Amino acid sequence: CHLNKTKECNKNGIKLLQIFEDEYISKKEIIINKIKHLLNINNNLPKIMARRCNIKEIDEKTSKQFIDKFSLFDYIPSTIHLGAFYDNILVSVISLSKIDTNALKWQINAFVNDYNYIYQGIFSRLLNYFIKNYYPKEINVMVDVRWILNKDDNIFIKCGFIIKNELSPTYDYVLSSNPTKRIKPCDIILDNNKKYSKIWNCGYYEYQWNNKEK
Repeated sequence: CHLNKTKECNKNGIKLLQIFEDEYISKKEIIINKIKHLLNINNNLPKIMARRCNIKEIDEKTSKQFIDKFSLFDYIPSTIHLGAFYDNILVSVISLSKIDTNALKWQINAFVNDYNYIYQGIFSRLLNYFIKNYYPKEINVMVDVRWILNKDDNIFIKCGFIIKNELSPTYDYVLSSNPTKRIKPCDIILDNNKKYSKIWNCGYYEYQWNNKEK
């Protein structure tokens, strides 16, 4: 399966990128820019230092439009939306939802950058703003294994997260006649006149940040 390929490559010092056909067809520009970023071949782009950005809350409509434009993944409804603005231009968004009201536990649903820039410290700046203003006890985030080249050295680890769990692969359905449109298992209505295929992912790394002051 896809996960086994990834693990075998990691054992041999190979960084494997796996891209699905529907992703490349529907979000080709995002895919190409993610690859450029991972390979460090986008050095000609303008660089943005996080300290030069203004962090503030944004409305859900603005957040969704930004995520839909720059993210490989679908928008997940959230309760908190923070944006980083550079020269009054929105360049980065993080969205979160509370998963346990009493315990102040939160889930990061999306962290998305405008791929027309290179950033330094932008995730840390957004995260620190959230921590300072919402006093979370715990923050969780699930990251697609396919897009983490090193699970032990990335922006989450550098910002104090630890790996809590490695989640098993899951799947979506696609119509064999239209492989670019995915259908979640919970949404599918099987039709004997149509042929369906399963698309398996590589699973997710679940990272967790804990507030040591709480």
